Amino acid sequence: MRYLILSIAILLGLSTTASSGTISKNNPDRLHIEYGAKHKCVLRLVGLIKKDDATQYSSGSCVIVDPNIAITAAHAIASVDECFVKNDKDENISISACVFPRLFIDNKHDMHKPSYDIAVCYLEKPIQLDFYPRLYDKNDESGKICSMAGFGVSGIHGSSKTKTDKLRRAGSNIVDGVFDGMLECSFGYGQDTKLEFLINSGDSGGGLFIDKKLAGINSSIYKYKGKIYNNSRHTRISMHKDWIESVIKVLKQNYKEK
Repeated sequence: MRYLILSIAILLGLSTTASSGTISKNNPDRLHIEYGAKHKCVLRLVGLIKKDDATQYSSGSCVIVDPNIAITAAHAIASVDECFVKNDKDENISISACVFPRLFIDNKHDMHKPSYDIAVCYLEKPIQLDFYPRLYDKNDESGKICSMAGFGVSGIHGSSKTKTDKLRRAGSNIVDGVFDGMLECSFGYGQDTKLEFLINSGDSGGGLFIDKKLAGINSSIYKYKGKIYNNSRHTRISMHKDWIESVIKVLKQNYKEK
């Protein structure tokens, strides 16, 4: 069985695999913030980890595809006790349930197998937006110009200086190809786009968009030792589209929308 439907009170965590800059030194940061404002369906995800008498916080991203539905990365669902989505009014919207694939559990320690790093979440209260992205359903992502957005750490590519200001940023890239069920992009290698951008820590769960459709969920980034370029990986939506739609249907049936 490839997929596992898991209804839980709230479980969410955050990957911290990325550690380098995300924007080009040739573009002012304000341009990425302005472009981020056009990706209102990407919102911030905050998790609470309760240990002894202390509470720790994690921060990630998610994509709102329906008033009551958010999609994020499954690796963000492993280690927190409570979680909520922050809307653009800075209100906290709790997550009632999350669903993620069984093969994410089976393969999460094996980077050589296809990734199932994706989760569908049901929101306790609806988030009203002017636009909800449709799911990408084609197998032609390679070579396409895309945008990607999230609330992660920001900095100039190649620099160790970064900042965390909880602002939504976005930029563009080109999908280099599809590897092990992941869309892959790069920074510092090949042709640059006008607003070149790559994900970073805290962008996990945010979205990669092609033709205004959600084509990938931000998953991880790798800096190759001795190289000046980074690669990012994004869980391929087209691979999971039927499953996502079936999960959304079940969640809406179980949590009747008011």
